[in-house]
Amino acid sequence: PARSLVAMGGPTTVFVRNLPYTCTDAGLEAAFGEIGPVKESFIVAEKGPGGRSKGFGFVQFALAEDAAAAVAKSKQFKVDGRPVTIDVAKQKPSARGGDRGGEKSGGG
Repeated sequence: PARSLVAMGGPTTVFVRNLPYTCTDAGLEAAFGEIGPVKESFIVAEKGPGGRSKGFGFVQFALAEDAAAAVAKSKQFKVDGRPVTIDVAKQKPSARGGDRGGEKSGGG
């Protein structure tokens, strides 16, 4: 039902590639805040303390229209002077640990 729109993914969330490695979560939010109100944004980083940016991230807008406007600016929109590629984020099913049961197979 409508619950899926609350998670990262859906028509209000965009996937941003080609981000400069120096860009921070706050910098990403500030850049996309020029398009419209941002609810949440984060850059994907390597695991571990002080993990280095992988050069891509997600931005969730308050409105689907703002997300569509961002996608329309793909390759022309710049973050820290670098043109970025923007696509609608595709939601992964239970990407954030929704299923606690797991499929553990017994030894035999």
